[in-house]
Amino acid sequence: MSPPLQRLQTMLGDHVDNFGAVGVMVGIDVPGLPRVRMVAGERTRGSDLLAPSHLFQIGSQTKTFVALAVLLLGRDGVVGLDDPVCRHLALPIDRAVTLRHLITNTSGIPEYLGVVSGPFDAPIAPADLVVPALEKGLLFPPGTQFDYSNTGWVIAAMLLDAKAPGGYAGFVRERIFTPLGMDDSRVGTGYPASQLAHGYLKSTAGGMIAAVDGFSLSWAYGAGDIVSSCDDMLDFFRALASPANALGITLADMTANWAESAPTPFHAGSLGGAYAFGLERRYWGGLEVWGHPGRTAAYGASSWFVPATGAIVTTAFMYVEDAAEAPQLAAQRYNPPLLFTQALATAHALHDLERARAAREPGLVGAK
Repeated sequence: MSPPLQRLQTMLGDHVDNFGAVGVMVGIDVPGLPRVRMVAGERTRGSDLLAPSHLFQIGSQTKTFVALAVLLLGRDGVVGLDDPVCRHLALPIDRAVTLRHLITNTSGIPEYLGVVSGPFDAPIAPADLVVPALEKGLLFPPGTQFDYSNTGWVIAAMLLDAKAPGGYAGFVRERIFTPLGMDDSRVGTGYPASQLAHGYLKSTAGGMIAAVDGFSLSWAYGAGDIVSSCDDMLDFFRALASPANALGITLADMTANWAESAPTPFHAGSLGGAYAFGLERRYWGGLEVWGHPGRTAAYGASSWFVPATGAIVTTAFMYVEDAAEAPQLAAQRYNPPLLFTQALATAHALHDLERARAAREPGLVGAK
């Protein structure tokens, strides 16, 4: 194992041994090098060890798939990106809000989380999530800035249900998962439970349950309800990076135009970023990256593509969400952004080592 990978394995173990994560997973795909999959911890507490093949909730990375599905539906001629949403859905939504605004996080629609009260321990209809937020009115004129709105993504999934063959789940499966061979990926349900890595919820009374048992993912409909695997996420972003992929839409298509966040956005996660079609631009590990973070109850995940090197990194973080623990302590204990940075720095190091090797041995470029 190379020194960068040895260091990364030590850091993964630190998340588990010293901070209490249930399990962590990293996948790295650097052109010209074998794919890397590394894990630490357990799939379930006190049970089997975590493996690179295990599944996890990808959280808001779901938004990239929803945006791609809407783009495919638009290419099919079923909808237009500049159609008012109210043309297709009977919702109390401002006519100025278009499909384009939904999938670029520029709608100005308020966040439903915090407006709709939980607990989300039973299935909830998408309309019951979005209508209370829509009744608050717009936060800013649509199209004027990037500002996260999970509400907009629930509405985008509702649009797919109304207009796409097979609805949201069926259309994503048939038009994205199947062509790309993403056999481990599911919208919402239908995955093999024995393969799912578990995060946990701990109540103030001390009771502990697996998060997958404590929450229905219907609360994150279209905004964060996909379950996937390390290899599927790497394959997805590698396909997006290829001009000749099976979808006919590429990363270049999805990131050709973007909106910047306001200096003081309404959603703290928008600060300092830019957003295109379901993809966020950041500067992780010192280089520009495009991808998406994701978080659900007791899960943190992310995937990023590095244009300068062609590297792709995906991470998954399963932990115990303790209702009795102070938020500032929990933020230090379970720190997905730190894991993202560690993994991306490792990808940069592997890329630099490969370039140095290729310079020393020009006749062996691309050898493994």
